[in-house]
Amino acid sequence: MDDDWEREFMMTQEELDEIADPSWLYRDLIIQGHVIVIVAPPNGGKTTIFEYIAAQIARDITKRVIYINADISGPDMKRSYNKAINGGYSLLTPDGKVGKSMDDVVKKLMDFNDEGENQAGRIYIFDTYKKMVNVINKTKNKILLKVLRSLSTKGATIILLGHTNKYPDSEGNYVYEGTGDVRADVDELIYLIPLKKDDGSMVVSTKPDKIRGDFKPITFNISPDRMVTQEDGFVDINYEKSLIENQEIASIIKMAIVMGHNHQASIIGFSKKEGGFSKRKVLDILKTFTPRMWTTKNIGENNKLIYELRD
Repeated sequence: MDDDWEREFMMTQEELDEIADPSWLYRDLIIQGHVIVIVAPPNGGKTTIFEYIAAQIARDITKRVIYINADISGPDMKRSYNKAINGGYSLLTPDGKVGKSMDDVVKKLMDFNDEGENQAGRIYIFDTYKKMVNVINKTKNKILLKVLRSLSTKGATIILLGHTNKYPDSEGNYVYEGTGDVRADVDELIYLIPLKKDDGSMVVSTKPDKIRGDFKPITFNISPDRMVTQEDGFVDINYEKSLIENQEIASIIKMAIVMGHNHQASIIGFSKKEGGFSKRKVLDILKTFTPRMWTTKNIGENNKLIYELRD
């Protein structure tokens, strides 16, 4: 059998040498050479965070960071361009140029791919993916993702920013607004989960959904004047939201335990009397805040469950 045809599809050693080894561009978020989707609810801090990340990556002079923002209003352009100049990365705003659009950027990427241009060291951030393609059209998604994947094999890192559905599902989880094909075809899909504070600041934690690497969730702080810092540790946003939403019943349960109503039935009775909370609600809160707010142990012949407040 003639096996010469196989050589048409095999990488040469020279081509392999041009491919960068997997490495972090931003720890626990961006791996070099991957195609990554980052999604957040509307006004969830994704642009502010990724302007910050673009500047962090651009500190490496061997990297060329290109931020394409087609989801920006006119008044915000000057601020974003100043950030890009100070951060050392390129900002493209195709919708702000007469006769240009994101379609022209996509066409240019296809040209790069067809021409076989070396993309080593290039990091493309697209804000947002739905400005590049109809996110619910499977065929168009497939075509574009094929091009982006090909660019990644030539050395590019592709970061696609997107939106979740406006409201979480019945279990409180946000869901990407695009098709499941996107999740299947990219290397990583990571959610940004925001918590807005009364002072105008925001805490945003990552929730890795699909990953090809050793990812750990991380947390960012966005100040009221939109300055970004990364927390030393991880903040569980869903837990923090639950604390805020269930402050009253948690306080009543704490009071019950302090007053000696520390087994489950007694806590349920106390909470119903003092706050009108149902058995189901009390049990749900007891489970949610164990072991961070209180701990449990079994005692006696009947193995009775007893609650104790954490120090």
